[in-house]
Amino acid sequence: MNTLALMRSLAGLEARDESLAASVARALFQAMWVENVPTDNLERLAEIVDGAGVDPVAFFAGSQDPANKARLKNQSDEAVARGAFGAPTFFVGERMWWGHDRMDQLAYCLAHDLP
Repeated sequence: MNTLALMRSLAGLEARDESLAASVARALFQAMWVENVPTDNLERLAEIVDGAGVDPVAFFAGSQDPANKARLKNQSDEAVARGAFGAPTFFVGERMWWGHDRMDQLAYCLAHDLP
């Protein structure tokens, strides 16, 4: 699963609108990790991005922006420094959650305000 273009595009969107980027990221995570939409299915990914309220042409163009590439590199370096080694990885405070098979545990801890 090659998500580099998606991550660069999301990094650029996040720099402009964190809330909108979070909505797009949730929609893409649902598609990739629950519905098993392949990352090379650009038509379906464009529909998902559009459905989240973002122009897909502008979104995907962001993957080639040098500023977005640098932003993603910095975010990746920070994640590795915190111990991340794969995707998906989530941090809640200092606690790290890795793997889509652990997302139900993460959701439970978030719902019950557990550390």
